[in-house]
Amino acid sequence: MVIREKLSDIQDLLIERAISKSTIKYYEIYKIFEENNGEKNEITKDDIWDTFEKACRNIAETEEAIYGALMSNKDGIPADGFFDIYSHKRAEKYNEIVGDKIIQNLTLEEMIQITNDERNTVYQHSQYI
Repeated sequence: MVIREKLSDIQDLLIERAISKSTIKYYEIYKIFEENNGEKNEITKDDIWDTFEKACRNIAETEEAIYGALMSNKDGIPADGFFDIYSHKRAEKYNEIVGDKIIQNLTLEEMIQITNDERNTVYQHSQYI
């Protein structure tokens, strides 16, 4: 379920980081949802990531730019869901980088290359928002 009250906070963070050519740590997204004015937090992980994906699509359709590329885990890359979207929406580029490998067989180096490719797309897109 999309939490509409949090969409603008996430969109603002995504746009700010894209313009500054920087990334977002996962805890930063979770922190947005902790700010519920003292109300009991009944929001699930699925709600958080449904809301995140909607915020990304509000900025740009995935055919234009995949804003989820800005997410950064301990290895400096997004979680697996990003690579699934990239492999479908950027199939030609994906195949150019890794051939016909399935996502589960990507090396860290390949994931970094894919991530950097899409981050550059996002950074360029953000200049026209």
